[in-house]
Amino acid sequence: MTTASAVLVGLTFTTVLFGALTANLGATAACGGFPLCNGQVVPTAGPLAVIQWIHRVLAYALLAAAIWWASREPRRAGVLLAIVAVQIAIAATMVELGFPGALQAAHAAVGAGVWATVVTSALRPAAAPAAAAAASPPGQTLPDRR
Repeated sequence: MTTASAVLVGLTFTTVLFGALTANLGATAACGGFPLCNGQVVPTAGPLAVIQWIHRVLAYALLAAAIWWASREPRRAGVLLAIVAVQIAIAATMVELGFPGALQAAHAAVGAGVWATVVTSALRPAAAPAAAAAASPPGQTLPDRR
């Protein structure tokens, strides 16, 4: 796994974790509006708004990381970029429509899809042998014993 892949896995895990906190602590509606939280860059509506806001900031960071990765490896990261964009679109629609249950379920389901896409993309080796060799630290590659 490359450093970029490890960062994506960690960022996605943390985003999903804060999404679960948001849903299970009742922080879903603590931040009205999109993309800001109650029209604020830094929410002042209490701890539930902060949890919701951290989840959003992590999602924005994940989108930025997916864009960066797609610019470097479009064949590997294109699906991830698309699914993250769909996830944020669902979230924005959900917030603007008052958190209907169907969109909450879709947000959770697509979130699981984002996680699965990141993990499988991170564990899949680069398609080109030169890219895989470049991703391996020097001295860490085992000799070919065919």
